[in-house]
This record gives sequence, structure tokens and C-alpha cells, in this order.
Amino acid sequence: MAAVSGIVASVDAAAGGAVEKGGKIIAVYPDASTQIEIKVRESDLGSIAEGMPVAIEFNWDNNRETRFSGTVTGISYVSAQAEGESEPSYTAYIAFEPDDSVRLGMTVLVYAQDEPAPEEEIPDEGA
Repeated sequence: MAAVSGIVASVDAAAGGAVEKGGKIIAVYPDASTQIEIKVRESDLGSIAEGMPVAIEFNWDNNRETRFSGTVTGISYVSAQAEGESEPSYTAYIAFEPDDSVRLGMTVLVYAQDEPAPEEEIPDEGA
């Protein structure tokens, strides 16, 4: 049994059911190591590096007022090419400190820290 503080992501055993030695009963996402996984196109690999600071916005925040800072902690060495995509992609990992509004599986937008986030177009009302 592992002593870890976190969020129970799945329960893989039924009450009263048998569990094999070494079998998985629950999956827990630790509180202490929140990270984001993003897909990076092969053509964009030159613009990302381990240790790079990034700005993080969550898709639920329509006003784009809630931003977090994070750091690229790793980039996979093995590519993955999804069906229907012409270019391979790589997984990059970003560490950050979430607050209570963040939930597992949320959609995020990640920007290089030196790049400003795109501004929403404001329609010209005319005078």
C-alpha cells in the first residue's frame, strides 16, 4: 500500500471481489506533482525546451483573466502520429502550481512566457 495524498481517478476493484497479488485497486493522481501534457508538432520542437517558462490559461476562463506560470519539465524522445495527421508530434510535460479551480482533464492553452497571449478581437462599434 502506498501512502500518498491525491485525487482518486479510478477504482478498479468491486466490493467483495478478489484482487490478485500486485493487482491495481485504485489509481490516484498525487497532489504534489500536478503536470500538464501537451502535444508539440515536430515543426515546433525548435521553439520549446526543458526549463522554459510558460503561461497557462484554462479554456473555461472566457475572460482569460486566470493565468498560471509553469515550466517545461520534459519532452518525449519518441514521436506519436495520430491517425489523420500528416506530422508527428511529441509530448511535452509542464509543471505548475494549481489552485482549487483546476480539475483533472481540463483543456488548457500554453504560451511561451515571452509571447503575449492572443487578444480577442473587439468589434468596432463605429461612432
